[in-house]
Amino acid sequence: MAAAHAKLTGNLACVMATSGPGATNLTTGLMDAALDRVAVIAVTGLKPRAGMHYSEFQDVDQSRLFAAGGINPSTDVPAPEALAPLLRDAISTAMTRRTCVHLAIPVDVQAAPSPIQSEFCAANANLRIAPTHVDPETLDAVAKHLPALRGAGGFRRIVIAAGLRAVGAGRAITRLAEMLHAPIIYRLDAKGVVDETHPLAFGVVGVHGKPGLEAAASIISTSELVLSLGVDDNTLLLCNLAGLQIRPMIEFEPDACAVVTRYKADFTVIGNIGDACDGLADRLATMLPQHGEPGEPGEPGEPG
Repeated sequence: MAAAHAKLTGNLACVMATSGPGATNLTTGLMDAALDRVAVIAVTGLKPRAGMHYSEFQDVDQSRLFAAGGINPSTDVPAPEALAPLLRDAISTAMTRRTCVHLAIPVDVQAAPSPIQSEFCAANANLRIAPTHVDPETLDAVAKHLPALRGAGGFRRIVIAAGLRAVGAGRAITRLAEMLHAPIIYRLDAKGVVDETHPLAFGVVGVHGKPGLEAAASIISTSELVLSLGVDDNTLLLCNLAGLQIRPMIEFEPDACAVVTRYKADFTVIGNIGDACDGLADRLATMLPQHGEPGEPGEPGEPG
């Protein structure tokens, strides 16, 4: 539930469990949070420090267990004085890297007096990470680039792909898609980002690692440019079966921490994705009086 909370809200989520089976039962959920790149902190208990490693009851090396699965950091808190800085660093890592982290706190450390003032915290972290506006020069460059893709019958085959970080930007995404006559597909974690009854909504891609719907698969295979909006893994959108990029991409992310440099992007737009889509649509409206030529459903703007 913590991973789902983080996905739905975009905020840091916390899950707590006892030592032993309480901690080991978290394994699948923590792996899910790490692989989906959402900010989650898991806090588990530990036996008192004096009783570790020689008495079997609920004595599981859970930090090593989670670390082996890719949870980093996954740390035991060695002393009361270490709790605050370790907690601070874990939360910072979870929020800036959008990942899952873990702290195990022994019972006697939990009961010890706090060595710091209660007001100690890192405030407004999200405001410090995310830019307050989208760079207008970048939007200008993208707006000039897109009309260059127009053929005699309208825009070339542009596809808009939405991921988890585009949730909440559905109205702006739909507006941009209508202007470009571009189909919209989305990853499973962004299902519902746009009205799925809209004629340009073509369903989910990425179910069980493969395109989930025939229409979505066909759109990807024939696309000539991908607008990637907050998508965590663009492999299915950009690559051939050998895993090599064969399609150009323009990527949109809410902040630079979310940018993954695995694939080449013609442009990278950083900032609120809804604002970026609206800003791009506003610019295209002044450059394209007729908003492009309409294409057939499923084949938006195919050159004649």
